Amino acid sequence: TSLHSASCTQKNSNTCIIGAVGQSYDTIMFGDSHANVYASGFQQHLERNDISMGTVIGGCAPVINHIKHNPSKSDAECSALMSEQLLIASDNNEIDRIILSAEWAYYIHGWRYESRLSSYRYGSSLNTNIDQNPSEFKQAFLATIALLKRNGKQIYVIEPLPEYSLRPPEALAKIEWHGGRTENLLMPVEDYRSRNKTLLEILNMPELHEVNSVNVSQHFCDETVCWPYAKAQGQIVPLYSDGNHLNGFGVDSVAKSILLQIGLLPTYQFAMK
Repeated sequence: TSLHSASCTQKNSNTCIIGAVGQSYDTIMFGDSHANVYASGFQQHLERNDISMGTVIGGCAPVINHIKHNPSKSDAECSALMSEQLLIASDNNEIDRIILSAEWAYYIHGWRYESRLSSYRYGSSLNTNIDQNPSEFKQAFLATIALLKRNGKQIYVIEPLPEYSLRPPEALAKIEWHGGRTENLLMPVEDYRSRNKTLLEILNMPELHEVNSVNVSQHFCDETVCWPYAKAQGQIVPLYSDGNHLNGFGVDSVAKSILLQIGLLPTYQFAMK
């Protein structure tokens, strides 16, 4: 079993390389399918600037020793490989930056919209109580950060996207066919903050002041609501492919901003369209 990105241009063991072919890299992004979406958006910007980046991507949280109760074979393999690759990257002196990206609330709470409940445990814990999931995740996350800090890595955590109980493309299509108001698809920003309260509190802990948070919600929320669609050339278009993954249009709207916040693109590109 290997962890991979759909944007992989080269492969080095379980690390895929995106961006420019044949270039060395000092940054690795670890994550789940959300990281995979970002990788697809990063590809053109990295390639254009002759930059490469490593990715280790699978269907589990990018933290060490964090696993579902009674995991499937693929869940167990993903968790084991993610822990292994984080340890390898932390010991690699050629790697300066580590990026962590995921649908964080899923691993914290053990559910997403339209999914069954799952309990998670950290290390040797025997947790089977879903109410303990936040505590188990917090231990795994802090242990991961401590490992990376101990080895002198710059750490970037991509903050959560807003998640929706509906599928924006289908919801917009129904409005187009049957009538309705697109405003009904807006989500109160308080729902976003409540869903992601645990992670945001962790990131604000004093001992994590050296961890860099990468804000993506600013592109999809204001102080009142979050939106799953945008206006483009006079049309309303979805920004998501389902309730929690950006589509190509959505990721294109944030990819450059993320890379600039991480420091992977020249800062003069702030002035470029």
